[in-house]
Amino acid sequence: MPEKQIIPASMMLPNKLFIIPLSGNPIYPGIFTPMMLSEAQDIALADESMSGDSMLGFLLLRSNESQNTDADELYTIGTAAKIIKRINLPDGGI
Repeated sequence: MPEKQIIPASMMLPNKLFIIPLSGNPIYPGIFTPMMLSEAQDIALADESMSGDSMLGFLLLRSNESQNTDADELYTIGTAAKIIKRINLPDGGI
């Protein structure tokens, strides 16, 4: 493909993308960003993702105070990311 051609998401993204909800700041595409995951559910998603294509999706929560992570609490546009490296932290997070 030519270098400046737009590639459809269906050609780049896996059929199944695990979503991790974020509060605070968004993750922007094309920027290497360290992510610290401490919730057991998020770590399990990262582990399952790494056993396949190492892709995760990140969506912002509509409210930073919300503890509810239902689909209606998430924005519909986010960022897909590829896990490059995993580091185990002393507190059990990654």
